[in-house]
Amino acid sequence: MIEEMHIPDQQLQEWANGQTGLDADQKEHLSNCEYCQQQLAIYKNMYSSLKRMEQPVIPGALLQKIIRQLPSGEPVKVRLHRNDLVIIGLMIIMVLIPILYFNNSIKEYLSVARGISFQMCIITILGAAVFYLCTLLIDQPKISFGKHQKM
Repeated sequence: MIEEMHIPDQQLQEWANGQTGLDADQKEHLSNCEYCQQQLAIYKNMYSSLKRMEQPVIPGALLQKIIRQLPSGEPVKVRLHRNDLVIIGLMIIMVLIPILYFNNSIKEYLSVARGISFQMCIITILGAAVFYLCTLLIDQPKISFGKHQKM
């Protein structure tokens, strides 16, 4: 069974709103396709209803107040605090420790602590570091190096 191709909704909407026209093949399809006819009727009805609606009148003072509260569009500059830099540095060190640990010459020096699995400690520390980084990224707005946003 071959699925029938319909005119894309975007084109039907533009045609219903008078923005563009349909080519000959699309007009031929529209004359024979009940689904596309129904969709076009829905869009035409919607656009005619929108044109009949009254435009809301907003008092000038209220409009100016709303406009002042809109974001300026300038990127917000987020600074990393000293604690954040220390934690990021520690995370880098924690990534380097396993690399050094798996080097055989360093393994001998670190084999003293046999009670706790070294790999388990590293996994726990890395997990905590990843969790901290995630909370840092979630709490911060879009990070950029632009000007501060004025409130």
